[in-house]
Amino acid sequence: MAEGFLEHSMVGKAVEEVGDDYFNELLSRSLIERSNDDIVKEKFVMHDVVYDLATIASGKSCCRFGSGGRISEDVHHVTYNQEEYDIFNKFETFFDFKCLRSFLPIGSRLQESYLSCKVIDDLIPSIKRLRMLSLSNYNITVLPNSINKLVQLRYLNLSHTDIKCLPDTTCDLYYLQTLLLSGCWKLIELPIHVGKLINLRHLDISYTKIKKMPMQIVRLENLQTLTVFLVGKQKVGLSIRELGKFPNLRGKLCIKNLQNAIDVSEACDANLKHKVHLEELEVYWDQQTEESPTNEVILNELQPSINLKKLSIKFYGGISFPSWLGDCSFSNMVYLSIKSCEYCITLPPLGQVPFLKELKIDGMSRVETIGPEFYGMTGGSTNSPFQPFPSLEKLEFNSMPSWREWISFRGSKFPFPRLKTLMLRDCTELRGHLPSHLPSIEKITILWCNHFPATLSTLHWLSSVKSLDLMCQGSPELSLLGNDSPCHLQVSTIFGFNKLLSLPNMFMSSTCLQHLDLIYISSLTAFPANGLPTSLQSLRIDECQNLAFLRPETWSNYTSLVTLELKNCCDSLTSFQLNGFPVLQILSIEGCSSLKSIFISEKNSSLSLSTLQSLKVSNCKSLRSLPQRMDTLFVLKSLTLDKLSLCCEVACLPPKLQFMHIESLGLATPVTEWGFQSLCFLSDLHIGGDNIVNTLLKKKLLPPLLVSLTITNLTEMMRLKGNRLQHISTLKNLSFKCCSTLETCKDFFPSFLKSLVFINCPKLMSLPDMFPSSLETLEFDDCPRLGLLPRSGFPSSLKLLSISHCPLLKSRWENIVDPKSTIELHYQICVDYSTNVDSVLLRIIRPTRHPDVSASFALSMYSSEEKLSFNRFLSDIDQKMFQSCSVKPGWGIQINSKVAEAPYYQVNPAWSLSFELVSMDFSEM
Repeated sequence: MAEGFLEHSMVGKAVEEVGDDYFNELLSRSLIERSNDDIVKEKFVMHDVVYDLATIASGKSCCRFGSGGRISEDVHHVTYNQEEYDIFNKFETFFDFKCLRSFLPIGSRLQESYLSCKVIDDLIPSIKRLRMLSLSNYNITVLPNSINKLVQLRYLNLSHTDIKCLPDTTCDLYYLQTLLLSGCWKLIELPIHVGKLINLRHLDISYTKIKKMPMQIVRLENLQTLTVFLVGKQKVGLSIRELGKFPNLRGKLCIKNLQNAIDVSEACDANLKHKVHLEELEVYWDQQTEESPTNEVILNELQPSINLKKLSIKFYGGISFPSWLGDCSFSNMVYLSIKSCEYCITLPPLGQVPFLKELKIDGMSRVETIGPEFYGMTGGSTNSPFQPFPSLEKLEFNSMPSWREWISFRGSKFPFPRLKTLMLRDCTELRGHLPSHLPSIEKITILWCNHFPATLSTLHWLSSVKSLDLMCQGSPELSLLGNDSPCHLQVSTIFGFNKLLSLPNMFMSSTCLQHLDLIYISSLTAFPANGLPTSLQSLRIDECQNLAFLRPETWSNYTSLVTLELKNCCDSLTSFQLNGFPVLQILSIEGCSSLKSIFISEKNSSLSLSTLQSLKVSNCKSLRSLPQRMDTLFVLKSLTLDKLSLCCEVACLPPKLQFMHIESLGLATPVTEWGFQSLCFLSDLHIGGDNIVNTLLKKKLLPPLLVSLTITNLTEMMRLKGNRLQHISTLKNLSFKCCSTLETCKDFFPSFLKSLVFINCPKLMSLPDMFPSSLETLEFDDCPRLGLLPRSGFPSSLKLLSISHCPLLKSRWENIVDPKSTIELHYQICVDYSTNVDSVLLRIIRPTRHPDVSASFALSMYSSEEKLSFNRFLSDIDQKMFQSCSVKPGWGIQINSKVAEAPYYQVNPAWSLSFELVSMDFSEM
């Protein structure tokens, strides 16, 4: 639509409908096809052959930037891979592209990306024919006022960014059709003149902090999508009546602050019943809504179209629901959620909705009984052919503190014939029956329901359950799961139940149990004599101190067990045979207080050693020995040894380690004899404790191909100095965490470092005079004594500067936002790192009340000499040798031509990015 490819001449159809027709035709012809992506369900892709054909057919008009080859200056559509740091150099070539219409990142990232503000401020406004622009998932906080230069823009995607408001000039984008702001969690308002966007058809403001709608939004009569509508207070904001001015709404609509709607006629005028294209509707009152009959009438008048597919109601203040809720005419409804409607004492007749698939009931604190009214049958013969909930697949009840009884349905047909998932959570008083016939059930979750339904053992459907999670805080019996018949249980978690003496027979009768978690069961003392089902793939035991672990002679039977986790459990376990389980890959042992030895059996030397990939041993105070021949663990990639009082000999480490964490160890064998330098595959190393750190660094024993090094828990070392890391040419990432005594690091960093992090270093006061020239990321968190950044500044390679919980730096920043002196101004410009001096001065002069200070800086930098040393300027700052003068146009241009040694003013895109991030981080403190 934004590119103008859709026909507008088709009578009786909206342009979106035309696009749907085209899309469906492409799908039917297999030019695009549905992806099998489990994460993104509605995802469509091109087959490789079709993609190659499309690439040829599009010629030079389309380009996937970064795939190689020369890009034509006449290209219309550009996509590129979004990376964590997208600096200006990446896009510099597009400055001369005058025909560009699309500028879109592809490849969604799970974390935010950083974009140089020079791209936003300078590049994007220069592409004046742009129709489609996406900055989604970039960590940007502002748009430039020059956004209005994109007069042809139809599509603007700013979703999941950190912007707080849009510039007023956004409203000059006359042709804009789509504005996406979803997930902008800092966005607090829309521009007041948004009504000027008369061509806007899609406005997504879901998951933002917008508190009220701008009055002019009612002018946007072409809106097809308005995800959120905020009802204003009387004579202050927009009334709910204004929804009637958007007759063509489709997709999803969330109506918030319905407590402000007190006029029934206004709710009627919203005309939701005739918005036939709405598929999802959410109606929310304020959390503190009081009980009121008006709420009932308002909700009754907000009856949606029977075409609705999803409905959510939250904080409703009525005592009963309207008659339309649960009506069988809603044949398209597949999802319904009712939450925190605390004054209602009964549920609506939802069993009548024929195709409802998912139902969530949450926070209905006054409901005591669920019975006939829920099923939709309040009278009549028990031989009625009516079957409640014929299509329901998922049913959840959460936070129902007064619910005591679930009355069975009395009819000829059983309810819930297709129910697959049932969840009960925080239903603390529930004592009655669960449905007795659930032929399709696969997953049961019962959490914090202390009065467990006593009749559960009589339920015939238990044998078909594949997943069972049971958690409680009391002491209910679990003998009710005494089903001895074979079952299909595959996954189970049992949490609490401190009267449980043995595992239920149901677990032991399963021939396909794969994952079992046993947590906080202090009463459990032993496994069955025959052990656990040998189909197990993972076993987790946590806080079961009295439980005796599986007998060693049975370990070889578990030919599927891949993951074993033991934490604060099995107090009787004194030794562990590392090669006892045949195919074990991941082993974690934490807090096993009686464990004295971990060994490799010579009799079974071939078992387990060929599969074990990860080993973690932590906080086992009695441990006295590790395997002496750890070098026989040929495929071990990850090793963690933490908080151990070992008196063992470590002859040699596993040869193919890639990750290693060692901390708080008492060793019989000095760390110098562990063979670190022979670990040619080790790339990530975490070391903690003064003794280990000092020894490895002082004697240069670190592995030769190390990429990442983390140093933790230094309690005695105050200074790290010297070139102890220079010999590791591959080291890229260096972190210091929880180093309570560290005050300074001088000349310690290798010259090829890319990432440097300081976290929780309370005494850190000074940094080196110069950082490595390759540094890209610099982070400080919880360093309260750090007050000065290096005077020499930062290298031009820097992409990210993050500073948080550093009050001295915060204080300095707060003082220089409105500079009172030239010294403060200098610091402000130093952290700005702009590529354009005039732009720097303007940005500071505009908000400050002291423009003469900015002019003083300009005059100080401008000298009658042809060249002015930057170091000389630093010296002048110390001596406070400044003058005051009026601001003159073009100061920056003159300065830039005169100053030969001012690295801050070199044209480098990273500076703009640094300024953006620094300003963001400090403003959030």
